[in-house]
Amino acid sequence: MNKLKVSSELTFSNKGRFSSLDRSVVDEFLALARKIQSVYDQHQTVEIFKESISHASGQACHRSSSLSWAETDLENIAMQAGENPVEFVVGFCNGCLELKNAGSEVPAYEYLNALLTSHKLPFRISDDALVPTAEYVPSPSPPPKATETLKLAISNARTLIEKEGAGSAVDRLHTALHAYLKELCLERSISYDPDDTVSKILKSLRNEHPAFVASGHRGDDIQKVILSMGSTVDALTTLRNNASLAHANVLLEEPEALAVVNATATVFQYLQDRIARFENTA
Repeated sequence: MNKLKVSSELTFSNKGRFSSLDRSVVDEFLALARKIQSVYDQHQTVEIFKESISHASGQACHRSSSLSWAETDLENIAMQAGENPVEFVVGFCNGCLELKNAGSEVPAYEYLNALLTSHKLPFRISDDALVPTAEYVPSPSPPPKATETLKLAISNARTLIEKEGAGSAVDRLHTALHAYLKELCLERSISYDPDDTVSKILKSLRNEHPAFVASGHRGDDIQKVILSMGSTVDALTTLRNNASLAHANVLLEEPEALAVVNATATVFQYLQDRIARFENTA
């Protein structure tokens, strides 16, 4: 853990860009600070967070006369800093860094990123810097005739994204996409083997399902897009097997996990849109 830097995009454009943090969000970060196994006594630990958060947000800070006053002062400083989420997060992380350098056990950046994700804050910690990140592509909604397996996979993916971060949702989204492709085959009596990969089932659908026949304006070019999506799905399958909760893997870091989650959801959404258009025009 090194002192957290702020990317230029956030440095020059974050004022007024993000809404103030809710009190519940600030309280959750402060509750996390209280759980740290610090080498200092509780009063000194609180003072470290007071100083780091006030420094990041440009507030004055003086040592409190007691632990009780220190806790109250930290809450006030944190709430004021929370008016600018970037400054608050930088201050909190730098407080953790000071404690870590002194030998304390502090939450890893992966855990803090999961916390940022759960509150839908549009930035993440990457390579010792706070960087902006796009919001997730929304998780797909279950089709009207979805089986319980598909509904459960999508529901689980949404919950994991909100509570634990994108890395924890890769497996569930892959499962949902796989289940959806099988359902599309069953509806049209398109044969497939139960062990077929996502990409193989997608190929069968592309060849046999009328919703995916090349047609309309630039139909052949659009067919190339579908073919390239098959390659994307192949890569997603590899990531699912080697960097998700499907097995005992090291999870993807947040930027890469975001890319995988967004790509999977985009493929899913495109399939749903093609089916919806086909059914509306049939």
